[in-house]
Amino acid sequence: VRASLLTLPLALALGCIDFGPEREDVPGEPLGDYAVTGRLRSSTCGEGALAAADPWSFEIRLSRQGDELFWVNGREVIAGKIERSTQRFSFETAVAVELVPAKAPHPGCTVLREDRADGELHGIDDDVAGFDGTLEYGFAATEGSDCGAEIGEEGDIAVLPCSIEYSILAERREDDAGD
Repeated sequence: VRASLLTLPLALALGCIDFGPEREDVPGEPLGDYAVTGRLRSSTCGEGALAAADPWSFEIRLSRQGDELFWVNGREVIAGKIERSTQRFSFETAVAVELVPAKAPHPGCTVLREDRADGELHGIDDDVAGFDGTLEYGFAATEGSDCGAEIGEEGDIAVLPCSIEYSILAERREDDAGD
């Protein structure tokens, strides 16, 4: 159970280290691959909760089509919005994570993780050198869950609901061809 809880930050929906080979299902025009560094700004989950690293580094791939920006983290393509005139972008996604399976009479513990990113691209059109912004993860027990063993002194987190927020800065990686 603790292993599942501890891997949450390392496998967060908006960040992932290995995104594999070029994906053909990514819509839009590719903008590039980016090395991202996150600095922990705040955590209401408790010090060291959910193995929140500081700093935290990962890689993502971006593409754009019209007013949509696509964040490719290796497992999925997350669609967000971009304002072309300001280069401001935002993403939102959510996933339910079962931490403790239900086993009568215990209802189990499932946590809803809501992820949000806001930022600004550095560059124009398809020449985006990097971006900066914030990345926030919210955690809350789903209705009917009993997550008491996961919070407080016995658990990995201090309280539910809680959130972890990072400031992020990214630079486009040079491709293997040296372009």
